[in-house]
Amino acid sequence: MCMYVRIMPAFRMAWTGARDPRFAPLVVGYRQSFPEPVDARAGSWFCFIFHHPAIIRGDDGEVRLPAGGFLIAGPGDRVQHRAAGSRLERSWLRCEGSGVPAAITAAGLSRRQVGCMPSPDAAVDGILDLHRAMLHPRGVATGHLLALFSALLHTIARDAGARTHAASDIAAVRRHLEATYMQAPRLDALATLAGCSRAQFCRRFRAATGMSPGGYVLHLRLQAARELLCATDRPIADIAAACGFSDRFHFGRIFAREIGEPPAAFRRHRKDH
Repeated sequence: MCMYVRIMPAFRMAWTGARDPRFAPLVVGYRQSFPEPVDARAGSWFCFIFHHPAIIRGDDGEVRLPAGGFLIAGPGDRVQHRAAGSRLERSWLRCEGSGVPAAITAAGLSRRQVGCMPSPDAAVDGILDLHRAMLHPRGVATGHLLALFSALLHTIARDAGARTHAASDIAAVRRHLEATYMQAPRLDALATLAGCSRAQFCRRFRAATGMSPGGYVLHLRLQAARELLCATDRPIADIAAACGFSDRFHFGRIFAREIGEPPAAFRRHRKDH
């Protein structure tokens, strides 16, 4: 995102030019705050991009979107959203015209579509490209506006697909770790499986699980150890080895630190109950 966008204040601008039946941008908004829930019936087409986590309500219930979420709504659709946390800013485009449905379909998107992108920046740049064109002192051709709108939709579709692909890659890593948690994880191999660099992998993995890869493996090992302690009479040393710990003493220290009591006490208390 370019530097002037980072320092641009929030705004809302209405289109004052002629409304071509093929396409006309009616209102552009940038990072406007909406502290109260929104519940309205759309009179035209909307493309919302959320800069903070948001909750979208639809016919199938509520969907919680992270920052980078988007919503496409058409005439007659009920638009309902609210902040998922303490703050919600959105950038959006309201438009109309016979070319809108075709542009949405051409981008691989659909009416009343909800999704999310790794970052909203590129899509917001697309909205601001439309804003700049609307401000041109000599006016702007409808074909150019429609092309910018189509580019915005393709950016959303591309970035939403990238997030889906990234989430799928992390899911593959999690399945791999769940099958091999008793072995020492190698970051290079996990990053290769996820199709990204080590730094990118660690960021994506923590965003998806709330833990580092090593922390996730430890969680899996302790979960398996707890199940074995409760369901079997195997010696603690055997359980430590089966769950990937170097010895029973290392296992005992880690277990007591994370669970709050040593393995033997944990087993005894569970069997007493």
